[in-house]
Amino acid sequence: MSNTDPHLRDPSEPGVEGRPAPWTSIRVEHKVISPQVRSFKHEASEDFRIVAHVQAAYRLDCHSGEGSWRSVICRAGDACYIPPGRPVLLRWELLQAEPMEHVHITLPIGAFQRHLEEEGLGSESDLQSLARLAQPDLVVTSSAIALVNAARAGAGELYADCAAQYLIAHLLAPKAPLLKGPLTAKQLDVVTDFMRANLSAPITLDDLAHQLSLSRFHFLRLFKQTTGTTPHQYLTDLRMETAKYWLRTRKDSVARIGQMCGFATAAHFSRAFRKCMGVSPSQYRDSFRK
Repeated sequence: MSNTDPHLRDPSEPGVEGRPAPWTSIRVEHKVISPQVRSFKHEASEDFRIVAHVQAAYRLDCHSGEGSWRSVICRAGDACYIPPGRPVLLRWELLQAEPMEHVHITLPIGAFQRHLEEEGLGSESDLQSLARLAQPDLVVTSSAIALVNAARAGAGELYADCAAQYLIAHLLAPKAPLLKGPLTAKQLDVVTDFMRANLSAPITLDDLAHQLSLSRFHFLRLFKQTTGTTPHQYLTDLRMETAKYWLRTRKDSVARIGQMCGFATAAHFSRAFRKCMGVSPSQYRDSFRK
């Protein structure tokens, strides 16, 4: 990807499709962005914005006007949080042939203030601390898809208002303390980003250790001390969470989803999924279609 800023497109231009839902308590817009569109600028807003990543894997560069560019790997199931007053310039490089699919959600700042007052927490919160470029959050991304479907079905303002309150409560809920261990947060991000970027490929312990220039045995010990689980179990859990999300949200065959999540055969995927969830992938998918 070039280091020079590419041409910025407005969402109304060819290559970006989207129509906002007709609600006032929350703004929802579904966007399908064709591969030739390589950059986008979010102007500063008075409201809190979420970009839920629904489809495609890509390398994302971000510049918020402070410091240098940041680069992360984004996959379906990730969410980007943009607090009020923060302009963001994004540029990306697709890692797959399929187009990018996002749901943009705008939450009015007044709704945050009402939530805080009702919870007895005052009327202000440090929303800037919520800024994230690629945060795995299946609660937000699943809600985003549900909002798009509800808008298409003609759901009213009450539905939208309840959804906005739910998302705000989720964003402001106390988070579990970060794990402390011999691996730093940055080192752990390097390893987990590698897992997520190569989810469909065989990933060995040597592959993961190489990301931090450690021996496999040293890496295994440090990773378990930091996360409380082995790299293999962490990767398996990540694959299962991704598989569940895609079974709920995508139309690909069960075998294809298993392949995208790193399972060599449909039978292997089915056995692993049943062991984890107690039902087959098809049964799990059907339970969300009733």
